[in-house]
Formats: sequence, structure tokens, C-alpha cells
Amino acid sequence: MSTQLPLSMPPKPPAIPPDIGYFDGACEPTNPGGTGSYGFIIHDLRKMIVAKDKGLLKARPSMTNNVAEYTAAGMAVKAYKETGRRGPLLLRGDSQLVIEQMCGRWRVANPDAAYVRYHNRLKELLTECTFEVRWEWVPREQNAIADRLSVEALEAVGIRRRERR
Repeated sequence: MSTQLPLSMPPKPPAIPPDIGYFDGACEPTNPGGTGSYGFIIHDLRKMIVAKDKGLLKARPSMTNNVAEYTAAGMAVKAYKETGRRGPLLLRGDSQLVIEQMCGRWRVANPDAAYVRYHNRLKELLTECTFEVRWEWVPREQNAIADRLSVEALEAVGIRRRERR
């Protein structure tokens, strides 16, 4: 009588550690209707910067913090895509709206909201990516570099941030 050895599952390949990005946006001096700005930074596990940028978004009545936050996330994904890296990419931000909607836990409740167009563009961009993007909410204190980049973009044109409560 022969005994069969139990079949074993092949070992799982080790998980690939993600590159990590932080993004932030602002709308100043009024929200809505101010000038928007964005900032992001992406680094690898050794803390080597993979991509980093900041910029302004034209003042208009439909400009909001949410539009700026979605723009920041989209610019980060686009820049990462242009590096040719394989990912995965873990994007962290302090915008609960962006993170929860991109994770699919929150729906877009108001299809007429100014940010919806930017949300849809980001979803479309993600379909073109050959790498996985994960999303994680972090407290504002852990998003300081991206926040600083978005503020620097505003300050470069003489716009000061309102005091936060």
C-alpha cells in the first residue's frame, strides 16, 4: 500500500514593496472660487525621489479644495506612469473624499459637483496604467511634504494660505 504525500501549494512569490507617494491640493484664498494648487512626491523604499512636482490651477468659480486634491492625485499617477516604473504605487493623501472614492467605499453622491470631472479623469487614467495603484488616507501631519509643495506653488504668486483651525 502506497501512501500519498499531501500536495503542497507552491510558495507565493514575495509581495513587491510599493513605491510610496503623497499628494495634496489647496484652494486659496477662498474655497470655492480661489486659486488651486497641487503638490506631490513619490519615493522608493530607500527614500530616493522617483517624481515630485507642484503647480497652480487657474482661479475660477468651480475651483475647490476637492478639485485641487483630485488634480494632485492625477498628476502623481501621470508622473509615475511616465517614469516607466512597474509599481505597485501606494498613494497617500489627507483627503478622505479622494481616498474613499478611489477605494470604492464612497460613491460620488452629487454628479454635478465640480470635482466629478477630475474624479472621472483619474479613473480613466488608472485604466491606462500597467501598475497597481493602492490608496491610503493619512492624517494631515503625515502629508506635510505634499502640503508644503502645494502651499509653495501658491506663495510663488503671492497667495497666502488662510489660517487652519
